[in-house]
Amino acid sequence: MLNREAVLEIIEHYGRNTPLSRDYIGDMCRLFQQYYGFRYVLPVDSGTAALHTALAAAGIGSGDTVLLPVNVCASVPMAVLSVGALPVLVDTDVSLNMDAQALERMLDAHSRTRAVIVVHQHGIPANMELLTRIVRARIPDACVIEDCAQAHSTTIQGKPVGRHGDMAVFSFNKGKIISAGSGGLLATANEEWYERAFCFAQLGARHTPYHETLGYNYQMSELQACIIAGQLRSIAELSDLRRRHAGMYREQLDSGAVRPVLPLIEGESSWHRFVVHLSVTPEAYRQLADELRRQGLPFQEAHPCPLYRARFLQDYYRTNRLSHLADESGSGFPNFAEVERNLMFLYTHAQITSDCIRRICGLLNKVDSSA
Repeated sequence: MLNREAVLEIIEHYGRNTPLSRDYIGDMCRLFQQYYGFRYVLPVDSGTAALHTALAAAGIGSGDTVLLPVNVCASVPMAVLSVGALPVLVDTDVSLNMDAQALERMLDAHSRTRAVIVVHQHGIPANMELLTRIVRARIPDACVIEDCAQAHSTTIQGKPVGRHGDMAVFSFNKGKIISAGSGGLLATANEEWYERAFCFAQLGARHTPYHETLGYNYQMSELQACIIAGQLRSIAELSDLRRRHAGMYREQLDSGAVRPVLPLIEGESSWHRFVVHLSVTPEAYRQLADELRRQGLPFQEAHPCPLYRARFLQDYYRTNRLSHLADESGSGFPNFAEVERNLMFLYTHAQITSDCIRRICGLLNKVDSSA
C-alpha cells in the first residue's frame, strides 16, 4: 500500500526543496474519481476543512439554518458556526443515522434551512433516497451534504455514498478507514460550487495569483496525498477484510442482550466500527468493559457526549436567545437518548484477529439482559 520510495522523495523535497518527479496530489485525485465516479474533487487538509469549504461554496451564511444529526462529531456544528449559520440538531433512527420523521419535523419548524448534513455514522449507510426526497419536497433549493468521513467504501444499492446528495466530504484523519494522519476531500458534480470551493480553500485565489475573495489555506500536502493514494489502490482488499470481520461478529454474537447496529436499507456498510447496543444496567456494562480490558481485548466504550450536552453549542444557543434549542435533557431526541449510554464499539481493522473476535463475542454472549 505504501510507496516508500515516493514518501522518501517527498521528505527529500520538504527538507531540501528539490523538485518532485510527479504530481502526487493529482494522482490521488484521479484515483478517488475513478473509485467513486465523482466529477470534481478538491483535496484539503482535514475533514473539518472540507465541510467548512462545502458550506461556504454552497453560499451558506448568516441567517441560514443547517440541520445535522445529534450524535455526530463536534466539528460538524463548528463548521456550521464558522460560516455564521445556525446548527440545529435532528434525532436519529435505530441505525444511528438521521431519522426521516425527525427531519420532516425540523424542516417544518425551521423554514430558513438552507442545508442538511447527512452523516453515514460509523460507516452505516443513511437512507439518502428518503432523506433527500423529504428535503426536496419541503425546501427544493436546500443543499444536501453527505458526510462520508467514516464511510469510505460504503454503498447504497451498489452506488458509493457521496453521490446521492449535492456535495460530499471525506476525512483521512487518524482512525479513519483511509488515513494519512490528517487530510480531507470535497466532491461534487456542481462546477460552480467546485470553483467556489477551490477558491475558498486556496486563500481566495483561483485562475490568477491575486486573492479575489476571502479564503483559507486548506491545501493538502503531497505526503498526505501519497499515503492516501496507496490505500486507495488497495481499498477493495481493505474493505473486504473489514466486512469479513463484521461478518464474524454478526455470526458469533447470539445474546439477546446484545443488538448489533445494522443498516436499515439496501446497502453495504464500510464497518468503520461494529457498533452494538447492550440492554444491561450501567453496572453490568462496567463489569463487561473491565473484563474486556483485563483480558487485553480491544474495544471502545461508547459513552459519547451528544451535541445536546455540548457546552459550546448550549452556550451559543443561550447567548443568541435561542433557549428553545438549548435542551440538555435529551427530551427532544428520544431515539438517541434511549441508546446513547449503552453503546459499545468493536474494531474491524486489519490488526484484529479471528481469535480476538471469538473471545470478544464469547464475553458479550455471557451478558444477561436482566443484569
